[in-house]
Amino acid sequence: MLVPNASTLNVALSAWVSMSVEHSKNYILSDGQRRWKWNSLQSMAEDGFGIYAEVIASTGIRDSVKISILDRPPRGSGLGGSSALMVLLSILLYHLQDHEWTTQALVSLLRDLEVRVLGYPTGNQDYFPPIVGGGLVIHHRPGGPEIEPLPWIDGIEEMISVYATPVEHHSGSVNWKVVRNALDHKYGTLEKLTALSEITARMRSAWVAADERELGRLVTEEWTIRKTLHPAMDHPSIQEALQKGMEAGALGGKASGAGGGGTVLFVHSPGMRETLAEALCSLGGGILPCSPTRQGFQLWT
Repeated sequence: MLVPNASTLNVALSAWVSMSVEHSKNYILSDGQRRWKWNSLQSMAEDGFGIYAEVIASTGIRDSVKISILDRPPRGSGLGGSSALMVLLSILLYHLQDHEWTTQALVSLLRDLEVRVLGYPTGNQDYFPPIVGGGLVIHHRPGGPEIEPLPWIDGIEEMISVYATPVEHHSGSVNWKVVRNALDHKYGTLEKLTALSEITARMRSAWVAADERELGRLVTEEWTIRKTLHPAMDHPSIQEALQKGMEAGALGGKASGAGGGGTVLFVHSPGMRETLAEALCSLGGGILPCSPTRQGFQLWT
């Protein structure tokens, strides 16, 4: 709301989150490596799983449930894996109760619950891709966001790769510090955010025109500004990856999320992923086995 005509452009990735939810005598959470068990939502929250407890309570289910996380992106990747988990958990809990839901209401609920648990404001952009899939623009309007699905670019699956650095990132608190600086009119933050919004508008045009070279150039331009918003956003692991990726022929690149580690997104010509992987293999990370996808969530019963 601080930036006129603000928007976010993002695309769903096949870095899948998979989960099962079923009725249970106790509250149980497992992730394939560890298993936790509680008698109450309060004890679940006290053990550091407050967002799970809040989602369970807010979706209205009265029975205890067993939640099994079967697959998820690497922790701290900046790919919105935690948001996708909460989206899927909410949908599954509603499904268990035969309750209807809408995208806007679900996103608003999860955004507000995240604020309650973390203790500072967060965004809503990470919740939409797991629901609707594909490429989309989120127009941040007064009264609520408007979603614009983008036409699918033929071959886009082979034009975007995601490199996972060996360093985890933590985005929420960094983003809040950026917002604080904008509210306090410090360090030219509001002007930088306005510039990012203008880049997003041009990126939308490049996407619609299926111009991968312009997309790559704008991704790089976006990161050039974004990394100056807060000192914690840039990191040597990001700098090294971007340098080697661009030297290998990538068209553009930026850190995902708030940077500081996590993953780096590259735009490149089709068929270049293997070359990019070879160029980056010495840095201690690797290209994730994922690509842009039109697929949103799916349910099996």
